[in-house]
Amino acid sequence: MLEGDVPGFIPLRNLADGHVETAEDIVKVGDVITAIVTEVKKDHMCVDLSLKMEHFRKLPSSWDRPKSLPPLDMHFDKAAAMKVEQGKTKARDAHIAKITERFANSQQNGMENGDKPAERTSRVTRRTCTHPAFRNAKHAEVDSELRSGDAMVGDALVRPSNRVADSLAVHWLVRPACIRVIEVTEEDKDRDDSIGKKLKIKGEEYGDIDELIARYIDPMNARAQDVQHHRKFLDMLEDDVDNKLREMKKANPAGVFYFLCWNESHPGYLSLRYIMSKTARNHHIGISPDGYTWGGKKLL
Repeated sequence: MLEGDVPGFIPLRNLADGHVETAEDIVKVGDVITAIVTEVKKDHMCVDLSLKMEHFRKLPSSWDRPKSLPPLDMHFDKAAAMKVEQGKTKARDAHIAKITERFANSQQNGMENGDKPAERTSRVTRRTCTHPAFRNAKHAEVDSELRSGDAMVGDALVRPSNRVADSLAVHWLVRPACIRVIEVTEEDKDRDDSIGKKLKIKGEEYGDIDELIARYIDPMNARAQDVQHHRKFLDMLEDDVDNKLREMKKANPAGVFYFLCWNESHPGYLSLRYIMSKTARNHHIGISPDGYTWGGKKLL
């Protein structure tokens, strides 16, 4: 199965350059492999693949042009196309060399460790995940997507974290252009590139991305909506709220006034702004799936 849930089929003859008795001699169920597409079957919505090294080294111009494509016109610049092809060939050969080296190292590690999995690395690993909310992308790329016009407030995207190994980062669009990043620890992983079967945030465990969004992000969206409908909430900058408090205090010196607004320094947090004398003060209030937090204490 390819990314996007496109079925891929590798004929037995294309599993290796030499003779193969059974597919299990080359691959196992659950393996993630790099293969080359030999044919796209539009009618069946699937593709044929190959693991033969001769197919990896085959130049694009040597493949038969699909009948479904129109013929190349007489003005096609073959020289320019060959130059581009040569550059791609160099990059492809380098990629093949890396694949071969990685395979040899994995085989060696298997023999040295008695066929036990090699120790996990600390580098960022792309994940094999087709979940619609998952992105194999960098921090800035995910933020940019959420800030685009297509994303809605409350949406969340997940990516591999670059802080520590075996962790994910959830980018939650709290309000327009304001994103809170939440670190998620992965446990019980089958492979480096798989998503952990246990996802943990501050000790709370989730079975998969769907459960994490349903039990963590969705409740916080509900809390954020509740706050914004509170009679004391102002959708204003903190300085503007403080100015409003000073004006109210000046008009009524005996009164004690307060408002809630978004915290500008900490995405996803609220700011309780109040004034008792001449100076406006504030406290941070956090939003959690279970309620709100203030000074380390949970408020339901």
